[in-house]
Amino acid sequence: MIFGGDPTALSNKVVLTRAEHIRTRLYRTGHDLRLVVNNGPSGNEAGVVDKALVKLIARCRRWYEQITTGQRSSLREIAQAEKLDERYIARILYGSLLAPDIIEKVLQGRQPVTFTVKSLKRAPPLDWDEQRRLYGMPR
Repeated sequence: MIFGGDPTALSNKVVLTRAEHIRTRLYRTGHDLRLVVNNGPSGNEAGVVDKALVKLIARCRRWYEQITTGQRSSLREIAQAEKLDERYIARILYGSLLAPDIIEKVLQGRQPVTFTVKSLKRAPPLDWDEQRRLYGMPR
């Protein structure tokens, strides 16, 4: 029953509708096309935690720590322990060099929608201010 009456008597009832405008953007990231609802202070924030990106950064930080503390002596040793290709580890180890505030934004889901796992397969600048500029993440 609609509005507590007979469904066949709908023509005698007033139907209320509500339209809302929601700011959205489409972003192409690799092969994906993402629809982003602008609900944050920045129009290009992902708004969700990218679990793959978080996992990659966590792995990179762990591997970096293993190398710098002497727990592992080489990328080859890490590759064997992780059952991964040594070239893959060398390529993504750059994720351990990110500025702390960039890592924090990723953990909060506030990274730009264009900042993905693929972004970290190329060496980021060592200068943190340059990283922020390159990835579009001002302080």
